[in-house]
Formats: sequence, structure tokens, C-alpha cells
Amino acid sequence: MDVNLNTASVVQVSVTDTAVSDNTGGLVARNAGAGRVFLALERTTFSRNSSFGLMSDGSGAGEIRSAASDSMFGGNGTALLAAGGPAVAVIQVNRSTVVNSVTTGALSNGTAGQAFILISNTLMAANALALSATGTGNLISYQNNSIGGNFSDGAFTGTITLK
Repeated sequence: MDVNLNTASVVQVSVTDTAVSDNTGGLVARNAGAGRVFLALERTTFSRNSSFGLMSDGSGAGEIRSAASDSMFGGNGTALLAAGGPAVAVIQVNRSTVVNSVTTGALSNGTAGQAFILISNTLMAANALALSATGTGNLISYQNNSIGGNFSDGAFTGTITLK
């Protein structure tokens, strides 16, 4: 599923009660134009997508901000991928499950630009690697997650105090 835009406008996309499974890539959001894209996901299941479950792709000119709550990411190559570029790529996850990822549960790839993944109230278990940040990628915890039982847990790059 692609949210691939070329607009200078602000765009809001909502996905609710949806399953995205058995694809090469799950859902990717990108904007070649300069407008911001806000992607809201609720009660969405991403499973068995061989490359990634959810990707915020900053390779265009427009900032991508994705937020997922009460969702399940299971058995994907990489469950959550924020890839920075000329534009900032952000994923925020709350009250969700990230399990059985073949490569990485959450990958914040800042090798080409700013990338952020913020995680709150989320279970991360049985992943090959739960957390990974490359380049200037940021993995931020609200300090209330359950992370364990992975082949390697990895580490957050920072924390935020709950408000």
C-alpha cells in the first residue's frame, strides 16, 4: 500500500481496522512535494511483509509523520522503518505489538537525513533485533515499553518523560 504523493499541501491520511499482509512492503508514505503528510493508523495489522511493515520515507521533499496505535506488526522483515532524506521521517507508536521481525523491529535510518521513531506502551519481543539506529537516526522511548525475548534487544538513543 503506497501513499506516494507530490503535493505542496498538507495531507492527512487515516487507516483504521485494516490488515496489510503477505506483500514485499507493507505501507509506505512519501511526498515528492514540499507538503507535510500526516498518516494515522489505528487497529491496523501488518504481517508477513518481507521488506517492511510501515515505512515513513523522507526521500522526497515533504516531511512524513506516521502515528500508529493499538496495532500489530508481526513477522515482517523490518516492522517499523523511518528513513530520513531531504525530508524528516517520523514514526510514533503507542499501545502496539512488534514481534517476530526477521531483521529488525524498529529501524531509524538517518544515513541520508533526520529520522525518528518514538515508542510508548509497546511490546517488542521475538525479533531478530528489536531496536536499531543508523547514522543520525533516533529511537526514543517514553520509558514504559516491554522489550525482551529478542535475539538482541538493541537500544534506544534517547528517552522522553511521560506527560
